[in-house]
Amino acid sequence: MLARTGYYVRLWLFVVSSFSLAFCLHSLLQTPHTVAQEYNHHAHPTVSTRSRQCAPKNVTWRQIFTDFYISSVYPTVGFATTVELHFVILGSAKVWTRADTNCTCLYYTPQHNDSASEEGILELLPESHWEDGHNMAAGRLRCKLPATDTNKTSLRVHCEQGNLSGTVTYSMPVVTDKEPANLTFAHCGLIFGLYNENQAAVVEFIEYYRLMGVSKFYWNGLAVGERTMEVLRYYEKEGIMQFTNWILPFNETSGKSVHYHGQVAMQYDCMLKTATNYDYTVMSDLDEYFATSLQPATFASIVHNGTSDCATVRSDFMDKNATYSDTFDPQSGLPLLRTATVTQRTNWVNPVSIRSKYVCRMRTVDLPMIHLVNRFKIYAEGGTLMVEQTSPEPEETLLLHFRREDGATVAATEEFRAAQLAPQLSVNVHKVWHQLFV
Repeated sequence: MLARTGYYVRLWLFVVSSFSLAFCLHSLLQTPHTVAQEYNHHAHPTVSTRSRQCAPKNVTWRQIFTDFYISSVYPTVGFATTVELHFVILGSAKVWTRADTNCTCLYYTPQHNDSASEEGILELLPESHWEDGHNMAAGRLRCKLPATDTNKTSLRVHCEQGNLSGTVTYSMPVVTDKEPANLTFAHCGLIFGLYNENQAAVVEFIEYYRLMGVSKFYWNGLAVGERTMEVLRYYEKEGIMQFTNWILPFNETSGKSVHYHGQVAMQYDCMLKTATNYDYTVMSDLDEYFATSLQPATFASIVHNGTSDCATVRSDFMDKNATYSDTFDPQSGLPLLRTATVTQRTNWVNPVSIRSKYVCRMRTVDLPMIHLVNRFKIYAEGGTLMVEQTSPEPEETLLLHFRREDGATVAATEEFRAAQLAPQLSVNVHKVWHQLFV
């Protein structure tokens, strides 16, 4: 009898573990291809045992030589409709300032003798913050695809700097000329700090942006807490979240530092990842809500149903005395919405160059910055920019910061535009909360 009971227990454990493995494999198959993992040596500090059954993937870094790392590669359309491969890089000041740093891309097919090479172009991305004492910065490597015979299956990147050199190999990314579906929206974000322990705020943000029209969230995270990982796994299972642990290839306490955990590299990676799959990408933090008086209150309305290629939205802080950590109804135990309960903001709207965020057709963007686009890439002969940019008046659309700003001392004004989504938002948030935690 005991033997038979043991048999059934082992059978049940096998079924459960097989189901977990199948779900993890399904999640991996839904994730775009990335290169072989090399700099995944930091253990995730807060993931629970259940989380580790299907742990989130870590960002991958490949070391070329000392203080020069490549993360990801994506095909993109460059200037004059030239197809290029763009690589996301973190490198020291020497990488970006020494004239003897150079890279070459070699395209080839194994077991074949033919190959084609292209000289690469190394460029520092905006906002390196060297002036703040950082000695590492984000950049990119651009390589054109061969003009002829584009059927190569492999790619080798070789870089040199003085007596240093290194080579990494990739499978060729899939290049497509298919246009993304009209008025589709993705979101790029970073989750850490306050949101590691405020799960209700994370659910509210996702459900708010879904009502605004976002269908997929591409988030990076730093030391995400256990319960927050439960939220992210739920949305990954629903097919609307792709989460990656953002781990730098160097220790920031070792004398190397990069601005805001490498946010510029994260953002550029996400821009490339979404540019060919979605009509628009929304760039914002998790305490920032786009609020509009347009109807319907959606991102499609903010970009004027596609006539605007890029809308940069000015920002304002909400009431500095409000509570921004998770709060719950004492009777039902369900989350109270920040967007419905905090309805005052300062009456000082920042200029467009400060704290703005944007929603853009990323295939038109060449160099993004954290708060606005530095440079577009669609020009006609003669240098005329062929991108329709808009920056709506605050009375039409505003970016609301739902967090405390100690320096905000100006008088408050009523702000209900985010709250207009509350009736449906409340239903959606409470439905998810019941499935996760009740």
